[in-house]
Amino acid sequence: MHSLRAIGHGRTIERSFCLGISLWLAACTADTRPSQSASTSRDPQMASGAPAVLDDFQDGGMVTRGAGMPIVPIHRADAGTKRDASIPVGNAPGRGSRDDAGAMTPAPQIDAAAAPVADAGSTLPPGAALPLPEPIRRYSFSGGGSHVVPDAAGGSDALLRGNAMLDGAGAVSLPGQGEGFVELPSDLLSEATSFTVLVWLSVRSDACWQRALDLLHSQPSNAGPLTTSLFLTPYGCPDGSPMLGYVAGNANYHLSAESAFAAGDGLVQLGASYSARSQTLRLIVNGVVHQEQSVPVDVRTLHRARGVLGRSDFGDPQLDGAITELRVYERRLEPPELAEIYARGPDAL
Repeated sequence: MHSLRAIGHGRTIERSFCLGISLWLAACTADTRPSQSASTSRDPQMASGAPAVLDDFQDGGMVTRGAGMPIVPIHRADAGTKRDASIPVGNAPGRGSRDDAGAMTPAPQIDAAAAPVADAGSTLPPGAALPLPEPIRRYSFSGGGSHVVPDAAGGSDALLRGNAMLDGAGAVSLPGQGEGFVELPSDLLSEATSFTVLVWLSVRSDACWQRALDLLHSQPSNAGPLTTSLFLTPYGCPDGSPMLGYVAGNANYHLSAESAFAAGDGLVQLGASYSARSQTLRLIVNGVVHQEQSVPVDVRTLHRARGVLGRSDFGDPQLDGAITELRVYERRLEPPELAEIYARGPDAL
C-alpha cells in the first residue's frame, strides 16, 4: 500500500514537472515575428534592393540610393547674396536698359550668388543605369510643312506662328524677325507644383534678351496689369551670360550662368527647375546647375501662363536660331539626372 502511494505520488510529481517544462518551452518557442501591420511600416526603400528616387524631401535636394546606401546631400552655392535693389536693371520686367525704353520705373533686382551648384554624384553601383523619369511634355520638331507640332508625351500639341517653320532636320527655325515663334499649349506645366523645363537650341545672333522660352501671365489690378513671367535667354544683359528670369509684379529675380556661350558652340541646352517643397529655383546650362535661389514662385499662376518659344511679350528681340527640343518634367530633376539627360542628347530618353 505504501509502495502504491509512493508510485502514485511520484507520477503526480512527474506530471507536474513535465507540465511546467512544456509551458516553459511553449513560451520560449513562441512566434516572435512582427505582425503584418508592423512590417508595412518599414522603409520600403530599405526593404527592397532596387534603387529608388527620392524627391526633394531633404533641404539638400534629392539623391538616388539603394538598400543600405547613405543619403548624399547636394552641396549648394549660397543663394543668399542679393544685389542692391536701388541699382537700375531695366525699364520693363526682364529687360536691359535701352535708348528707346521710355520712362518706365525699373523693377528691383535680386541676383543669386555666382558659383555653380556642385554635383553630389549618384550613389548607384558602378555600371548601373540611372533611372530617369518620363517627361509630361515633349516637342521634337520632327517632320516639316505642318503648323502643328505634336506632343510626343502628353498629347498637348504646340503651334507654329508667323514665319517659324520646321526645317525637316528635327528643329524649328526662327529667323529673329517677322513675328515667328512657337505657341505652347496652355497646360504646358499641367498641374505640376515642382517642375523641370529643358530646351535644346542653337543661336546665330548674340542679341541681348532674345528668348528661348517665355511663360507669361498678366491680370488686371488696381495698380495696373500684374505680370508673372518665367523666361530663359541665352544672352542676358549686361554680361551676355545665359539667364533664368522670374518676374512677379515688381519683384524681378535673375539667375545668371557663370560664363557666356562662345561663338560656334552649336547646340546648347538651357533649363529651369523649381522645387515647391524648398521653394528654390535653379538655372540649368548644358546639364549643370549654375545658380540656385530661394524664390516663392506662384506656380498656380504659371499654370495659366501663355507659353511661347522664340519670342518675348516685353518687346525684346526674337530668337535668331533654331530650337531642337523642349521637354517638361513634373518634378525637379537633380544633377545626376540632368547630366545623364544632357549626355544622351535631345533625341533619346
